[in-house]
Order: sequence, then structure tokens, then C-alpha cells
Amino acid sequence: MSKGKYKRKREREQQRLAQTSAKGKTLRKEEPPRPEKQKQRGAENQSGTSLRKIAIGAASAMLALLGGVVAVLTLLPRISVTAGDPIDPNDTLSAPFTISNNNFIQLREVSAILWINEIQPLGVPLDKNIPADAPGGGLFLDDWGGHTLNMDDKYTISPSDAIHAITPREAAISIGVSYRPWILPWRLGRRFRFQTHRMPNGVLTWYQLPTG
Repeated sequence: MSKGKYKRKREREQQRLAQTSAKGKTLRKEEPPRPEKQKQRGAENQSGTSLRKIAIGAASAMLALLGGVVAVLTLLPRISVTAGDPIDPNDTLSAPFTISNNNFIQLREVSAILWINEIQPLGVPLDKNIPADAPGGGLFLDDWGGHTLNMDDKYTISPSDAIHAITPREAAISIGVSYRPWILPWRLGRRFRFQTHRMPNGVLTWYQLPTG
């Protein structure tokens, strides 16, 4: 065989081999993914979806819990005691103290107790920081207890109903209110503190103090 024919034959064989190799590469590129890889990808997608569902569920639970807390705080009973001006300008103990239900939950067995923390004519200087749990027995009248208060209901007590023949120059008192919301089987309570304040015209009036 001449060198020219041998060279051309060799070139054709090289071209055939190159074409076969290119086709193989093309076939490998277009080859569909193996079942194992498909399963792995499916598991990864499933895992990602599950994590998203868990995150969404946790966020929904947190929002529901927050809404429940807000609802409970809204429903909590709110009772208040406010002082009025003395009926007798010369007797600060004649002032009315009004007990009110400031929520729509009915309050039952509402009772009030009066503590005289200090009265200056007794000879003891008035303590400007009398604690809410000042010692001493409380005063109670039958008319001050056993009430049922619906929303915005109120009733009034006056220290002069229980204390007579005393006209203090200064005084500090606490009014304790106990009650039972209709949705609860037990009683709740709160104490409110008041202290006299002399106005420019000389008349004593009552200022409310923090409960703590």
C-alpha cells in the first residue's frame, strides 16, 4: 500500500473514532438520571417541604398563643376604688369611696374592708410611705359586703360609717376589696391606699397612692 493511501485510511479511521467518541459524549449528556439520584432528590425536596410545614405550624402556634394571652388579659377583672370630696368639709372621713367594676365580667361576693393606717390626732406622726400591708385590724360593715357588680356597676362606702367622733387633721387609709369573678371558683383581692392632702382653702381631700 502506498504511503498516500495509508495516510488517507488512517485519517478516516481517526475521524470515525472522533465521531464515535462525540456521539458517546452526547448520549451520556442526554442520559436520564439514575433512579438512585431521583430518589435522593425526591427525599431532599420532601425534607425541605416538611421543614417549611413545621416552621409554618410553629409560627401559627405562636400567633395563636399570643392571641390567647391578649384575650386573657382583656378578660381579667378590673376593679377600682375612687375617692370623692368629703360630704362634710370639716370631716375628711365623710368622703365617699366608690368601688367599680371596670370590665364586663360579673364580679360576685364583692366586699370592702377599711384599714386606718394612721390618724394624726392619735399622736403618731404621719408616715408618708405607709406600706399597703400596714398592721392593724380592718373595719367592716354588713353594707360593705355581699355585692354583685356587673359591667360598670358600683357602690359607695364612707369611713365615717364605721368611725365616729374623730376629725383627723391628716390620715392615711387602705381599702381592701375582695371579689369572685363568675368564671372562677376562688376569690381575688386588691388593696387601695389613700392619704389626705390639704387644699389651699384648708379642706382635706384624699389622694390615691401606689399599691406597692
